[in-house]
Amino acid sequence: MRRFIEIVILSCAVGCGAVPAGIKATAAADTYRLKTVDGGALPAHTDKSGSRLVVSGSLTLQPDGFFVLAESDSVWNGLKLVPKQWSEGGTWAVDGSMLTLTDTAADATDTYGPQSSLYFGSIASQRVFLRLPAEDGSTSHAYWYEH
Repeated sequence: MRRFIEIVILSCAVGCGAVPAGIKATAAADTYRLKTVDGGALPAHTDKSGSRLVVSGSLTLQPDGFFVLAESDSVWNGLKLVPKQWSEGGTWAVDGSMLTLTDTAADATDTYGPQSSLYFGSIASQRVFLRLPAEDGSTSHAYWYEH
């Protein structure tokens, strides 16, 4: 009887266009490694002056609905390239192939930048695409991650 009730609930959810979050979270939860930025292999320049290079990055979608977005850059300080680490955390959700990351860090502790509290992208077949804002918030960049 319990199995029958589970099937009825799942069928209703699918028929109504919503799959329970636990099912989607389990399927998409994993760590994805940054492969390209704006179509260029890493390390990739993200500004016209060439003063910032994205060296590596990762996106971890945890089964509990939280994410960790991390990036390692090299930034030109006028004398040399200096390593800089960025990180972001919050909650994530998937609706079909649409991925939404919601920043839950306070602006004071947000190392990725306070210019956005939502990041949008897509997820399919072990790949994640995200549109992330530039450090100064003037533009955004296309980030591709792979499982």
